[in-house]
Amino acid sequence: MKVYGFVGPSGTGKSYRVTEVAKKHHVQLIVDDGLLIRGNTAIAGVSAKGEKTKFASVKRALFFDEVHAEEVRCAIRKEEAERIILVGTSLNMVKKIAAALMLPAPEKIIHISDVSTEEEMATAQHIRQTEGKHVIPVPTFQIRKDFSGYWLDPLQIFRPTGRRRTGEKTVIRPTYSYLGDFTISHGVVVTICSHETKQFSEVTRLFICSVEEREKNLVIHLELNLRLGVPVPETAEKIRQRVATAVTEYTGIWVDAVQITVRSLDRK
Repeated sequence: MKVYGFVGPSGTGKSYRVTEVAKKHHVQLIVDDGLLIRGNTAIAGVSAKGEKTKFASVKRALFFDEVHAEEVRCAIRKEEAERIILVGTSLNMVKKIAAALMLPAPEKIIHISDVSTEEEMATAQHIRQTEGKHVIPVPTFQIRKDFSGYWLDPLQIFRPTGRRRTGEKTVIRPTYSYLGDFTISHGVVVTICSHETKQFSEVTRLFICSVEEREKNLVIHLELNLRLGVPVPETAEKIRQRVATAVTEYTGIWVDAVQITVRSLDRK
């Protein structure tokens, strides 16, 4: 396997540029911040940007965790690719990543300055420093559940000569961003759930709405009455989908499950 390195200072736009660099050099696999990526799909690993501290993020990106490293090693072997590119802030970092993944030392190094202008790198660093934004080179839907509580936004990539979409990346604001962490109280989630549930004419009364935290995600419990004569399973499923979608859209927190208990059916 031929190993490439893609290096540059933090915040200069490496994750934004790496997919086009890989395509130019006919590289099938990308290792970026703990993720193994093929094309526009994350196929193994855990993003370092999901860690709570900068130190933990660096350890994740360098594959200090053996379970994490072995998962990515196995995926690399399974893919049987001819070329792979490792993204890092320095030559020393990509060498350490190669060693952790039991890959040959990089034989070709590409610098961010080879593919970006000084102005583009300065703009990227300004956005990182002032807004705390980071790019992950995979679509938002692939990683949203792993980044509950983080600010996420899809970034559409178009060809310069037209408006045809060629890929999607995700912009996030990690917890370790200098902007600090943020929290969303259970009361806010309960209010959203209550409001969405009451939009259904089939619901005659909402008794209980509670929120349970499971790691980074949520489980929502609803107890309610429905109007007599409505199809209970179908109505409960519609409520479940609407509540889960609303909470995720309004807060960015992934909902693992919405558990609904129907106490009784009312004639009114």
